[in-house]
Amino acid sequence: MEIIRRSTDYGLRALVYIANGSKGVPLQASQISEVENLSEEYIQKILRALSEAGILAVHRGPAGGFELARSPADITLLDVMEVLQGPVAINKCLLGKDACPNAERCSVRTRWTGMQTQLLGFLRSMTLADLLEDPEGTAHVLGQTG
Repeated sequence: MEIIRRSTDYGLRALVYIANGSKGVPLQASQISEVENLSEEYIQKILRALSEAGILAVHRGPAGGFELARSPADITLLDVMEVLQGPVAINKCLLGKDACPNAERCSVRTRWTGMQTQLLGFLRSMTLADLLEDPEGTAHVLGQTG
């Protein structure tokens, strides 16, 4: 089971690269894909979603590209995950859709709710700024190898 999907991993790697490298100069998807060894087509899709969500700003034209639209301290892991993966939930019953008919008497639902609260709290507290402080980079912070 993946909690952090490939799209979120790639999106966070791209955001870290943009935050570290742009310094007011928009970066192109081709630069990001080359340095981070990611598919340019896939990273374009991810960057487009992040820009539509207001996390990235897009600059058009030959010198265009992407840069952060907000401060790294104002971009949480939850923000990125929800844009790229949708709502984060420990269990489908916690999404609120198609409520389980056993919800009122379910013995594990309260445990799922507690874990959900902790997970969302952690994801809200971890920001892009926190990832930038890590000398090992995003893969280390997220427990992934790339």
